Amino acid sequence: MAGRAQVVDGDTLQIGGETVRLFGIDAPEPDQTCASGKGRTFNCGALAHEILERMTRGYAVSCKERGRDDEGAVLAVCYLGPISINEMMVADGWAMAYPEHGPDFENAERVARSRRDGLWKGRFVPPWDWRQGAR
Repeated sequence: MAGRAQVVDGDTLQIGGETVRLFGIDAPEPDQTCASGKGRTFNCGALAHEILERMTRGYAVSCKERGRDDEGAVLAVCYLGPISINEMMVADGWAMAYPEHGPDFENAERVARSRRDGLWKGRFVPPWDWRQGAR
């Protein structure tokens, strides 16, 4: 699957009318807030969306399907040329490695955490806990 992508949120794209969820990662939800290193609240879900949008704007994206989720969306690792978008979102600290999908991006998360990049600069609730009501 390849083409221009429309960003739905920090870990979901639309390509050719197909919903593509970035496999192995979980970004903050669109309305999720986080705390900066100085304790200021900000909409980290909107920021993750914006970062993914800037990353993909004007480029063709290619995706390798890894399955489907419960809603029928394609689960895929997507690329800008040879660069994994999934890994880049995690390594830059704007998404987490998603344990339900396996360990693919755990090293990238360790790097982001050690550098205190993105979300790791402050405090946040993992997106999977946020969806369950943890704030």
